[in-house]
Amino acid sequence: MNLHSEWVADFDFHQPRMSKHLWLYEGATEYFSHLLLLNENLITYTGFLSEMKSKMDISDGFKESSIIDMSQKVLSPKYKGMYNNVYYKGALINFLFDILIAETTDGKMNLKGLIKTLSLKYGAEKPFKDDSLLSEIYKMTNPQVSKFFNLYVEGDKPLPYSEMLKWIGWKYLPQVTDSVYRFGSFGLDYDVFYDQIKFSGVKKNALGVKENDVLLEINGIKIDKENFQDHYSLLFSPDNGKPVKCKIVRKNKSIILNNKPVKKGMVRKNILSEIENPTKKQLELR
Repeated sequence: MNLHSEWVADFDFHQPRMSKHLWLYEGATEYFSHLLLLNENLITYTGFLSEMKSKMDISDGFKESSIIDMSQKVLSPKYKGMYNNVYYKGALINFLFDILIAETTDGKMNLKGLIKTLSLKYGAEKPFKDDSLLSEIYKMTNPQVSKFFNLYVEGDKPLPYSEMLKWIGWKYLPQVTDSVYRFGSFGLDYDVFYDQIKFSGVKKNALGVKENDVLLEINGIKIDKENFQDHYSLLFSPDNGKPVKCKIVRKNKSIILNNKPVKKGMVRKNILSEIENPTKKQLELR
């Protein structure tokens, strides 16, 4: 990106003054890297959607804050460890900003065009004034852009995925709760020395297994190192509430366990999906 702030051009290593605009330098670059792959047909539209969801999930792990404030004070203790969010929230800001520009100009303008115009005005030899960049962007766009930045870039409001993604024919749900069947918490390891499949990391569970129990059979099928992964799902993701019968060895004693999994709610966050029959305008804005 052929844009840089005065604080980058004349960086003072002794008394560093950080730019407000990491959302642009790093965030836009990250967003465009995925958009390029999509435009060159190197990833599918579903793959691009998956990348954006992944960034939402990771960004959720950071404390909600003003990305401009974080950028300017990234060297302070308050924002220690938050820099990497410019690659997640920063990219998502640019994703939504791109949609907003297209929506409010009926597709006549986009983020790439905006940055190109700014680059022609400034470029490699002429830095922009750090405090003036947003004002210039507002002059080049419209009042809705100013409102977006006040709330979500300068401000610390959660990004409005649901409202803005519908403009391109996507549906967003903050979270959904699915009903699933689970036995509880445990793992399976192969003991090379004894040639045994053992339960490990065992916590509370409905199957009735304990740490170091040796698995011999599942529903009458003999289990060994060659096939235990083929039958993994019966214990870790059963698709109904029917009992599963396991033959195990515990302290040299053969035991039959025959128990039902427990139905529970599993929360999934940041659900993205394409709406059925998107309109011509929604497709054009992508």
